Amino acid sequence: TFPKRVKRHRIATTKRLDALMRVFLLQRDRRCKVCGKDAQKAILHVSHFWSRRFHTVRWDQENADIFCAGCHFRWEKEKQGTYMDWKRNQLGAERYEALRRRCYDFRPSKLVRAEVMTWLKS
Repeated sequence: TFPKRVKRHRIATTKRLDALMRVFLLQRDRRCKVCGKDAQKAILHVSHFWSRRFHTVRWDQENADIFCAGCHFRWEKEKQGTYMDWKRNQLGAERYEALRRRCYDFRPSKLVRAEVMTWLKS
């Protein structure tokens, strides 16, 4: 197990990266990718196609989109149906498959966080 100090640092870094990624995605998308509602009309969420527990794609911009709360709730249940079809169409078959492979790339999460921190700061 990790010493408490190391674990606290890891958690703080993850939260900081999540916040930076949210800002990046809100600037990129500006509104729900499904219905088009903006922040004036709906609460906007970051939707991860592949779960955030997969650190190799947690902060991958191809894995995350801005959805309003309603669309996020509805589509979360459709990961193997409508949402998957939409994501494939959005990325194209080749990029979708590359994202799927990155999801199952088991690099240490410490390395992934370091790479993402560098990318988000640039």
